[in-house]
Amino acid sequence: MLIATVLLVAGAALGTCVRAAVFHYAVAVDDPRLRDCPFCSRPLLPQGRVAPRPLAPHGRCPGCRTRIGPLPALPETLTALAFIGAALTARSPWSLVAGCWLALFGITLALIDVEVHRLPAPLNLTAGTGLLLLMAAATITKGDAGPLLRALIAAAALGAFYLAMAVFGSMGLGDGKLSLVLGLALGWLGWQHVLTGTCAAFLLGGIYGVVLLLTRRAKRKDPLPFGPFMITGAALVILLSSCSV
Repeated sequence: MLIATVLLVAGAALGTCVRAAVFHYAVAVDDPRLRDCPFCSRPLLPQGRVAPRPLAPHGRCPGCRTRIGPLPALPETLTALAFIGAALTARSPWSLVAGCWLALFGITLALIDVEVHRLPAPLNLTAGTGLLLLMAAATITKGDAGPLLRALIAAAALGAFYLAMAVFGSMGLGDGKLSLVLGLALGWLGWQHVLTGTCAAFLLGGIYGVVLLLTRRAKRKDPLPFGPFMITGAALVILLSSCSV
């Protein structure tokens, strides 16, 4: 109970940093990253750093009170719940840290993709690098290189698959970079997780697309952010697999 409470509070607190990162990166490709309020130009994030200063959960500029960034309390709630999910799926302290690390970046990337249809390369790179370092540390501790080798092969295979789809115009390059991160996470657990997580992403994305078409909220050629479905599919597979153990 104590660990769950600590993770819940930590997740909610770090969710304010997720909010700041989403605000910072949720811009068009050619636009500069946001550091000031777009309405009153009040400085919100310091210069020269990514997004170290958290933003308040109410989601409003402290100067003009205009709503900026994600919906009120959304990143904070999602991060807190994801941390609890990481605790439920963790099989070791290393996997708990890795789960929380992935949760932070997964929620950030998903919210950015929903807003501007982008998966920024710096976030994908940081997420993947941190995860790889944690896996290397776990490998040294356990003395078993098998899961790490499988994770690397799975990341390469899944990345090649998404890259091929990007070449044919079905996916974006950001999806391909994200697939490397998710390939590491799923590959560490097993090949079945890689296959199921990938299928889950396409199933969830397909269902959402059909719903949009049926409700006339989108047309067949409208772009669909696929990152959130990749992240959700992987998270569901990891959670369900741990429940079945």
